[in-house]
Amino acid sequence: MQGKILVKPIGNLFLLFQFYFKNLWFPGFLTTARVSHATPASLYAHSADRHWECNKPGIDTPLASEDITWQLVKQDPGRKAKVVMGGGLSSFLPADKSDSRSKKNKC
Repeated sequence: MQGKILVKPIGNLFLLFQFYFKNLWFPGFLTTARVSHATPASLYAHSADRHWECNKPGIDTPLASEDITWQLVKQDPGRKAKVVMGGGLSSFLPADKSDSRSKKNKC
């Protein structure tokens, strides 16, 4: 299971954010890492590989799986977060754009 985020052989594990929303709490998070990094992503995303942060050229994401950044922006429970603060701008940019602070064009 090394390298996976909240995935078990049969089905997915319950996300912490799902628990909060079920109990009518409205969570958010603050991190010094990228918001799509595996540690904060464990609050809102399921992924078979911790490195599938975004879907850009050179990032090998299986077609049956949405990348972690997409799950934060477009899918429950991530999109319901009230506050999201951290790094990782490049994973939110289109593939042909790069972060002015980073020399890399990848997440």
